[in-house]
Order: sequence, then C-alpha cells, then structure tokens
Amino acid sequence: MNPRLAALPCLLLAACATRSASVDQRMILPDSGDRYAMEDRQLFLMPMSLGNEPPEFPAALQLQDLVPTTVCAEVTISDAGRVEQVAPLRETGDCGTGVQQQVAGLQQVVESRLRQWRFEPAAICTFRDARAASDANGVCRDGDAERKPVAVRLAYAFTFEVRNGKRRVSGNRVDGH
Repeated sequence: MNPRLAALPCLLLAACATRSASVDQRMILPDSGDRYAMEDRQLFLMPMSLGNEPPEFPAALQLQDLVPTTVCAEVTISDAGRVEQVAPLRETGDCGTGVQQQVAGLQQVVESRLRQWRFEPAAICTFRDARAASDANGVCRDGDAERKPVAVRLAYAFTFEVRNGKRRVSGNRVDGH
C-alpha cells in the first residue's frame, strides 16, 4: 500500500479531533434608553451583518475545563455601518458570569473582534402613507420610500466554555439590556 494513502485516514481523523469552535452570539435588545417614536408610515430596518466573524477562543488560554463564562459588549454602529465604539456591558442578565479571573481576557477577545465587524447600516424608511408602509412587508425599496441611515447601539453576549478539553463559544438571542 502507498504510504501516503495509509497516512490519509490518520490525517483525516486528526482533523476531526481538533478543537471544535461553534459560535452563535446573542444580541441583547435594549429595554430603555434612546428611543425614536416611529410614525405609522415609517419602518425601522435593523443593521445587517456583513459576514462578521465571531470571536475565537483564545489560543493562549490553555484549560482542561472552564465553566460557562459569559462576556458582553455594547457596540455603537454608525449610520455608515462602521463600528464606532465598543464598551464592556456587565449589568445585564448573565454578563460577567463564570470564572472571574478569565472574564477580563475573554472580554478583550470579544471587544477586539467586534471592532472588526461591519454592517449594512440601520435605517428608517418613510413611506407616503401607513398603508404603503404596511404593504412593504419589511422591505424598503428606492422609489417606494425615503431611506435614512441611522446610528444604533446593540449589545452582544458570548459564552465561552471548555468541557473535557473541547473549547466552545456559544450564545442565543435574548431581549432586554
């Protein structure tokens, strides 16, 4: 048997045995603060992610086990879709829970990644009347409405965990911040 072919199954198994990293961040929607009263002929469009990569588990953190440790950050997205500011968020839900000596390092990883994110900006679409806004089904097309990009603040939560040597970053979408 060809030695290269004999090594192929081992190589494939090694690739499967590498650390797994699945990320599903949570977006935390605000329950107070800055508000804009929408008219019945207006529609708000959330910013759309432009292929943003989730944070990776820090390679320098060599642990066999880490209880679920959650870090959160608030992101200010400009009306051009750029991340203008990233700040830690600790007073919401499970933010900052877990192994406290690890939170600072993980917070730094999260904030660094969020600074790289880009978005199609949020917008307020103003239609000629309420019926046109209703008929738009959440879509703002040129000619149907005036689209005005707006800056927004959003918060994201990421939970890091190491169980039996397998690293994982995960989350679910939640409301309230």
